[in-house]
Amino acid sequence: MTSVRVWSSSSTRDDRQRSCERLSWMGTSSTVAIERVGPTAASITLRHGSDLDSCDEIPNRLKDRNSQLADTPWCGGAVGRLRDGALRDARLVLCWPADGGPLTAFAWINPRPGVRWIVIRDGETRHVYEVAAGLPVRVARKLKATVAESASFDVEEYASDGTRLRSYTLDTKVAG
Repeated sequence: MTSVRVWSSSSTRDDRQRSCERLSWMGTSSTVAIERVGPTAASITLRHGSDLDSCDEIPNRLKDRNSQLADTPWCGGAVGRLRDGALRDARLVLCWPADGGPLTAFAWINPRPGVRWIVIRDGETRHVYEVAAGLPVRVARKLKATVAESASFDVEEYASDGTRLRSYTLDTKVAG
């Protein structure tokens, strides 16, 4: 199960959280942030108005000295715009580990009304994400590949009473 924490821009943050906001164009008092920490990845989603921004993290990430992320814990991030409360694109981000192993893929899931939990099936593993603040849920999974331009996410959505509402596969591609 991933942990989730929601805070506003006026809340006190640690250095890691501030490093995500420093990379962002957000940071006013109306910013809402959601931090998700799982066993193999972490992310922060920031919302300001209809704009979303994320910072994504894996342990032992490959560092690029020429990147604006070089002095932060983050391996990537995405920007999206909400339309009618949802994103039109999952905004796939791929992060490479320093050991050359499998990539980690990050994407946003738009939960339907009434969804309390998102479950990502990753082989035999299940990652459980709680829906928070009415925003898309930033999820992650390991890929078997060390190079990729796309990723599929096997998704299950559950109501707060544990009833499975639907199951589907989200196919994503790197933008551009």
